[in-house]
Amino acid sequence: MAMTISKFKSFEEVVKHYKSIKPIKEQDNGTSRNIRPIGDRARKWETIQKINRNCYVLSCGHERGNELFGHWGYAATSDDTDYKVKLENYAPIVWRKHRDGSTSVKINNMCGSDSGCDISHYSFLRRHLPDGMEFHEPQGNAKRYVRYINVDRRDWKVEDVFLAKKSTVPRAEYDNKPDNKWFEWMTPKDDNSSLVFTLFKDHDHSVTLWEHDKTTGQKEPRSPRVNKSVKVKYADHINKLYEWGMTMTPLLPLRDTDYVVDKINELMEYSHDRFKTNEYASEPDYRLVREILRREQHPYRLHFWLMFVRSTNDGWSVDPRYAVSMITCKEDAVRVRARYNRFMNKVARFMEKN
Repeated sequence: MAMTISKFKSFEEVVKHYKSIKPIKEQDNGTSRNIRPIGDRARKWETIQKINRNCYVLSCGHERGNELFGHWGYAATSDDTDYKVKLENYAPIVWRKHRDGSTSVKINNMCGSDSGCDISHYSFLRRHLPDGMEFHEPQGNAKRYVRYINVDRRDWKVEDVFLAKKSTVPRAEYDNKPDNKWFEWMTPKDDNSSLVFTLFKDHDHSVTLWEHDKTTGQKEPRSPRVNKSVKVKYADHINKLYEWGMTMTPLLPLRDTDYVVDKINELMEYSHDRFKTNEYASEPDYRLVREILRREQHPYRLHFWLMFVRSTNDGWSVDPRYAVSMITCKEDAVRVRARYNRFMNKVARFMEKN
């Protein structure tokens, strides 16, 4: 299956391409569903869909509101109207022609933390953003951006606009979401995460130029930073736990996976019972972590160290290869200590969100 690229320059090009596509003929439905693949017909879920004569959607196939293929989280074709949403609010790319003759494009990121959908969604944006735009993914950065030439500036500076993940879901989906942290991102309100750009006409250059509607999109959040004023109070405790743990590691039956898992489960059960943490939590309450750091004789100190040990597994669950047990040179020791530092920043909540 070919991964085709479009790079449309105008609304008219989108319409022309849509009309040139012969609808897929399905065994049961014939051409009644009007499935028009944007590129390779083997990737029939990647489509151009006509909303009306002034609005066309480029769909990656599995977003909310897609009545042709449905979203992985729920069936868009369901008869339950409470779950119905407009495809143009979730599709990666939406082209519009307005009454004044102007053309706009709306860009949507994937919705929430939909596991597996992000890969196909991002691939689609890379290949089908309009001419004059690029999908920018800085290495080592989880944030995503739309890169374009800012015509508001005299020097025509290339700029990146933050593209936030969507969190807006249908009210019925929000009201019926599971009560655990994996769905805390959901909101029934408009989160203004979409980016809208207007095609800039007045130019004689070969590149397609766009103007970003500054009222659209979310402010880029600052990356979490270590709260040094809090962490410094635990610096000695952190070092002592690491030294104690590295001394204990050769004496522990780490090849016994059941032993390691059971100890970690005991820690999590204690945390849940004492601090009423979410039963789906993957780490103990930060208050317990800080208590373990302060008290060298804490009954769950070993359990907590085993949680860190397990986080360094570079092998399989059935055949673990813990980095803490495979230090053969100074570079290995430095890497393990760095992993310990990141682990502690997270579970002891030394990182402050902005």
